[in-house]
Amino acid sequence: MNVTNIMLVNRTKQNKRATIEDISSITLPELSKYFDVPIAEASRHLNVGQTVLKRKCREFGIPRWPHRKIKSLDTLIQDLQVVVEERRGQDESAAAAEKQRLLEMEKQSIKKDPVMDLQSETKRFRQDIFKRRYRLKALGQQSTEEAAMGDDLLYFVRSVNPTTAAKREDA
Repeated sequence: MNVTNIMLVNRTKQNKRATIEDISSITLPELSKYFDVPIAEASRHLNVGQTVLKRKCREFGIPRWPHRKIKSLDTLIQDLQVVVEERRGQDESAAAAEKQRLLEMEKQSIKKDPVMDLQSETKRFRQDIFKRRYRLKALGQQSTEEAAMGDDLLYFVRSVNPTTAAKREDA
C-alpha cells in the first residue's frame, strides 16, 4: 500500500464534511428544532461545522444563537412551577401560574423569531431573581433555590402581572 492509498483510507474513516447541497438544504424550521441546545451540539446534529452553522444563521438574519435566552426562560418557568406547586389554591399560585403561562408564550415566540428580544417585564423579573440569589448566596444560605422562591418573589410576580398591577393603581 502506498502513501496515497493510506491517506485515502484514513480520510474515509473520518467523518465526511457536509456537502454544499447539505448546507444549502438547511432551512429555518430545521434550525429552530435545535435552538434549545448549544450551538456545538446543534452543529453535530446537523452534521456541519459551527462556523458553517453560524454563517447559515446570518443568512436567516439570526445574529446570535438563541440557546441561552431560551434556557434562561426555561429556568424562570421551572422556578415558577415550584411556587405554583407549593402554593396551590392561593392567589399567589394563580399569579405565578399566569406569569408562567406568559413566559411559555414568550419562549414559543422566541423559537419562531429568534431575533426577538425578551420583554422588559421578563428582563426585570429575571434580574430580580438573580439579585435575590446573589444576596442569599452572599449571606451564606445553603438553600438559595428555595429561599429565592419565597414571599418576596411572589410579591414581585403579583407586581409584574398586568391585571394585578392595574388593580393596585386604581386603588
